[in-house]
Amino acid sequence: MAMGKLFVLLFVWHCLISAHYYHCVCARIQTTSKEEKDGFGDEIDEQLQNLNNPEIKKTFQTKEGVKVDCIDIHKQPSMDHHLLKNHVIQMNPSSRPKQLSSKSFSLESTSRGSWGDVNFGYLCPKGTVPIRRTTKEDQIRANSLLNTNIYHPNTDVIEPPGQHVAVRHSFNFTSPYPPIFFRGLQGEIKVDNPVVQKDQISASVLWVEGGPKDVFSTIQAGWMVAPTIFGDSHTHLSIYWRNGPDQGNCVNMYCKGFIQTSDQVPIGEVLSAISEYGGKQYSFIGLLFQDPDTRNWWFSITANNVTFDIGYIPHELVPYLDPASYIAWGGLVKSPPNTPSPQMGNGHFPDGDFDTASSIWDHMFVDLSHNLKTTERYFFGTRYDSEDCYTVEEDSNTSILFGGPGGNC
Repeated sequence: MAMGKLFVLLFVWHCLISAHYYHCVCARIQTTSKEEKDGFGDEIDEQLQNLNNPEIKKTFQTKEGVKVDCIDIHKQPSMDHHLLKNHVIQMNPSSRPKQLSSKSFSLESTSRGSWGDVNFGYLCPKGTVPIRRTTKEDQIRANSLLNTNIYHPNTDVIEPPGQHVAVRHSFNFTSPYPPIFFRGLQGEIKVDNPVVQKDQISASVLWVEGGPKDVFSTIQAGWMVAPTIFGDSHTHLSIYWRNGPDQGNCVNMYCKGFIQTSDQVPIGEVLSAISEYGGKQYSFIGLLFQDPDTRNWWFSITANNVTFDIGYIPHELVPYLDPASYIAWGGLVKSPPNTPSPQMGNGHFPDGDFDTASSIWDHMFVDLSHNLKTTERYFFGTRYDSEDCYTVEEDSNTSILFGGPGGNC
């Protein structure tokens, strides 16, 4: 009996401390039947075998109270994904998209803002990367919102109940315009903190998608506010993707897939410098692009003239994005069907003023030759599906203002 109690105590302790590394099997066990529990026996044994071989090299605690662990880059959770058994981690992009324009996109060259006083100083030991610790409670919350799909906001798609968009987007093959294929996109994303309730999501993203409607692959990268996922109301640096073959949905490190490579900025980091209505504005340049050699999809951010390659989604997980057939910039919200929707952006309708509305500006896309091109001379459209709640405005064919208060949409 004593040995049994000791086993249980060790197992619970191990789940709470190391759930981030083992895909939080504890949460799965607590929400399954006895028969399903028994199916995880081998995985539990594997966890216990590692009790005396911890992979955490160093731990930090953020001012929000979240623990960030420095993990061996080669032993991070995603390397256990069944589609990545032979995957070799790519430490850096093989090359970056070539910018054909001479225009500078550094934040210091704009009057709209800067990264602010955010300091990414985790200083993980060499060969490790910072990963936000996932607790059992985190995983349970995230699972409740990751069972639904997010479809692309094009004119031929009716948004699923509870989802609303306000975006600038490329056209699909049924439009009268010639199709364009993409290796990525870029935009300067203003940082806001909309009011979002439990079971709701509000995000400002760069969006790529490809494949048939029922088995498509998609990536959306930018920032997200989602109390049910993160356990708080902060704005988080985020990436969402849908895996075509497995039909799985994921955000950040809540399941295996995203490969963290930055040793300073973990995906999921809180963005504490929030734009003020009519006042100081904060932003970062987001770049989501496919590596020309490995075909992996990288998410990079630039702020105050410093670029961070946060990490990438391996190409094995998004097979219909080689290349992407659809891209978009803008806002996305989700809430349970037949309930009020959350704020989008900063909660205000756009009125032509970048200081009073949410925005993504300086739109560029990556073509098949891996060149960054401005969108001015190409066919892009805008869409918002609930004008009583959210709208979008174009500015000079290269930027948008978007958002709104939400409500009964």
